[in-house]
Amino acid sequence: MHVLIVEDTPEVVEIIDVALKLRWADCEVTSIDRGGLAPGIVASARPDLIMLDLGLPDVDGIDLLEQIRRISEVPVIILTSRAHEAARVRGLETGADDYMVKPFSATEMLARVQAVLRRASRSGGGAVGIITRESLAVDLEQRSVTVDGQFVPLSRLEWEVFSYLARNAGKVVKHNDLKQRGWGSTIVEDSVVKMCIRRIRGKLSKTGGDPEVILTHRGTGYSFIG
Repeated sequence: MHVLIVEDTPEVVEIIDVALKLRWADCEVTSIDRGGLAPGIVASARPDLIMLDLGLPDVDGIDLLEQIRRISEVPVIILTSRAHEAARVRGLETGADDYMVKPFSATEMLARVQAVLRRASRSGGGAVGIITRESLAVDLEQRSVTVDGQFVPLSRLEWEVFSYLARNAGKVVKHNDLKQRGWGSTIVEDSVVKMCIRRIRGKLSKTGGDPEVILTHRGTGYSFIG
């Protein structure tokens, strides 16, 4: 396993490095303190996981995450001292897979890493086929969504949520089921799920698709019109 740490605090890097190598003896760790180097490393080295600090000295962490998501679906765990909900929501909806507020323990960090890697591994399997509705096509094997053949650029998290709804077309998927599928935990705030759905609808609309293919069932969940 290869982990890229984008963090400018040496003490935090050391905690992560030591914990990862104690848990996974063959773990390779690359650490950089400048975010501008990250996209090149992601493209060339193809790490299995990124630990990303938001408060970098050269670039904004959210802007960097957006750059990474344009070229890779690699799992990303955000590391930051920004504990307020708005920051967490923005990070998760930009494409992060999890969010850790500093300071954190090595035990918590390892548990979150394992959960994220487990979800990433699981998302590679599942049903095979293409779910269609009018001009929309959800290809479960290729993990892609198109509208009239035009690619809809969903993040890994958005794909997990949207494909799960599509697999359960015509059924109301409860909030907790979506949270478990997308984030691996039911303690995620409803506002995070709502923002994720909003982003998916926006991307569908931008490519000429019908955003109302996802219906909202207030107080319950969402459904995909099959």
